[in-house]
Amino acid sequence: MKAKLKKIDDSLKNNPKDPAGLLERGELRLEQGDLTGAVQDLRQALANNPPADLLPRTRNRLYEAMTEGLRLEFAANEKYLDEYKKLCETAFDPNLKEEEKGKERELRLSTTSACSPRAARKQGRLVEAFSTPTGNSAPVPQEKR
Repeated sequence: MKAKLKKIDDSLKNNPKDPAGLLERGELRLEQGDLTGAVQDLRQALANNPPADLLPRTRNRLYEAMTEGLRLEFAANEKYLDEYKKLCETAFDPNLKEEEKGKERELRLSTTSACSPRAARKQGRLVEAFSTPTGNSAPVPQEKR
């Protein structure tokens, strides 16, 4: 894998904005567990207008990398939350039927909605943790004395 990564790095030296090369390196980094590097490469690949045939794969891989990053280190990856929510609605296998896309979209968005309050609680941001999706505070449970 190191040899493959070096080959991709060398290729990107000649064309650092090549979306296909950035996608390939992002996938390799994701496979190696380098989530920060994968997110960086895949975001850059999307920013450089990948060809239509690579766009769904690029979005899907970025969704996967961000999902794992948010799951493992929410505080460090929280800055990507808005972008992640958009990917929840657009990063689908192009072969899925509309009904399947709808189900997948609901699942992804519900996972995102559940993730944020749990992470806020872990970070000690209790007001945010107990806020409802509408932005209104839900009643905070009272301790029994």
